[in-house]
Amino acid sequence: MKILRGSFIGVLSAVSVLAVSSAFAQSNTIIEKLENKESKSAKKLNVATSVDVSTNLLRNSSYAASQSLGISFLPSYTLSEKFKVSSNVSISNELKNNTDVTVNNIPVKLSYKSIKLSKGVLYRPSVSAYIPTNEVSREDGGLYTSVAIGQGISFSSIKGTKLSGSLGLGVKSNFHKYTRDSNNQANIKYSLTPTGGLSYGFTDDISLSASMAYGVAYTYQGAEKLFYQASQSLNYQINKKMSVSVYHSNGGSSTDYDGSANVKVFDELASEVGVSFTVIR
Repeated sequence: MKILRGSFIGVLSAVSVLAVSSAFAQSNTIIEKLENKESKSAKKLNVATSVDVSTNLLRNSSYAASQSLGISFLPSYTLSEKFKVSSNVSISNELKNNTDVTVNNIPVKLSYKSIKLSKGVLYRPSVSAYIPTNEVSREDGGLYTSVAIGQGISFSSIKGTKLSGSLGLGVKSNFHKYTRDSNNQANIKYSLTPTGGLSYGFTDDISLSASMAYGVAYTYQGAEKLFYQASQSLNYQINKKMSVSVYHSNGGSSTDYDGSANVKVFDELASEVGVSFTVIR
């Protein structure tokens, strides 16, 4: 559930429409399940709770691996036949160092109902505003708020197989008090993040999922920063309300310090693995 560190933190701490942590990334799947649940139920209010335990690998490193415990609360409320509002309150704590609890910036998302483009293909637009509840981005980065527009297309079945997928595009704009943070690092003004995901259902209860994001961000000075996030998970649906996932995630700057490509699905130092347990009520 940690924020990724290194050169990437200057980008993702204020940029990505995606979450900046593995557990937060897992909540995208939870939200999809919640939306599917709502489409089949007259219940207006639904709440999902996710508990996540993760560790970064840090193999062949002089630094000790860091374990984290994270909890996410994902409420969703149907406003009308066409609109609903949802959020994600996500907190985490590093277990070994017993550090202070970290609260991610809280998104408040307004979504329009899924629009059927063709058989098995749905389009879902949304707009989000972020409450700056993360102390680092608020106090050190001077973040007032962020606004994001999301466009997503989902495929429930690809050519009659058990393979489903999704494509997305997020545009996010940040509003800061200053153009640089307290460490004189440039704050991010806006970002563009294309995403893609695939899921294969072995059975009705067991599935394998993979997702990838590759985005570009710009500072207030116009400097370009490229970033990526890749994750894979093995999921088991215990029953209609409970599920568990084992996942791997890695991300960071898409370019190294010398300008060479730095996109790695697996990294023996930075990769993070974890287990996530989710309950939808």
